[in-house]
Amino acid sequence: MSTEILERELMALEVQGIVNISQITKTRKKVKLINQERLNPDILKQRT
Repeated sequence: MSTEILERELMALEVQGIVNISQITKTRKKVKLINQERLNPDILKQRT
């Protein structure tokens, strides 16, 4: 999975209110699950 796709998917999860993303360093981020009830299990399956 490319970095661009990962960034896009994480942004979509943040917009949906499922995760909170915070920048730790220039190249590292912390992702925290904040709303497990809204998490769709299909979203965790690898996309092609």
